[in-house]
Amino acid sequence: MVNEFGIDSDKYTLSTYEGDDAVHSAIRGDYLNVLSLLLRTKRLTNSKNDAGVTPLHLAASYDSIEVVSFVLRHVENTNPNALDNEDNTPLHIAVFYNNDNTVDELLKAGANPGIQNKAGITPISIAESQGFEELAKKLETFEQNPSSEIKQPCCSNFQRCQIS
Repeated sequence: MVNEFGIDSDKYTLSTYEGDDAVHSAIRGDYLNVLSLLLRTKRLTNSKNDAGVTPLHLAASYDSIEVVSFVLRHVENTNPNALDNEDNTPLHIAVFYNNDNTVDELLKAGANPGIQNKAGITPISIAESQGFEELAKKLETFEQNPSSEIKQPCCSNFQRCQIS
């Protein structure tokens, strides 16, 4: 069911969704090791499931900076502004779940905080209406000045994502 923000949170639960592939399933389980194995055995593609959800949309919903970084670096044709069937970007999803580190990583990758979904909602308006004041301020600052500094992820295992 689509909520007032135009986000169907059922699409981002741990249960499988129609049209999920191995990449979607590995992300749902936060299995970075499975993603690494998949990368070694085949080219990872930026496929959408039946709801239009890409691997990056899913990664954004779980706030696993390792998985988000992995997807951005290793999944072919990853677009930080990809739209699901409701025109939500991964940034809409990360903001909805208040995933601050993921928001930073998406902004550094070129995510646009001003994109409206089918309900006319932007990531900025989600942050404002959810009471995520610091996040809303960060998004507004970035929208006005995309070259503004975004903090580095606070992940201590960041190198874990690198595949040799």
